[in-house]
Amino acid sequence: MISARNAFLAIYTRMVASLVVAVNVGMRQTALALALTLGVSPKVVSEQLGHTSAAFTLNVYSHVLPHMQEDAAAKVEAAFMGH
Repeated sequence: MISARNAFLAIYTRMVASLVVAVNVGMRQTALALALTLGVSPKVVSEQLGHTSAAFTLNVYSHVLPHMQEDAAAKVEAAFMGH
């Protein structure tokens, strides 16, 4: 028979392990978003994350950087306007 203490410790251990995974995923996404925002090549970021391609990285993490479309449009507009 499992004691209440052992049951609690088993559940607590699983919760802590889940939290560690969640924190690591959050840190990974933060680092990725920061690198791309600073202009690091998606290819370089992809290699650092161990992904097979930059396309995969951008497909998986596109929700993290919705502002990239606006930034790209602004840069192209500035180039056309001679700024």
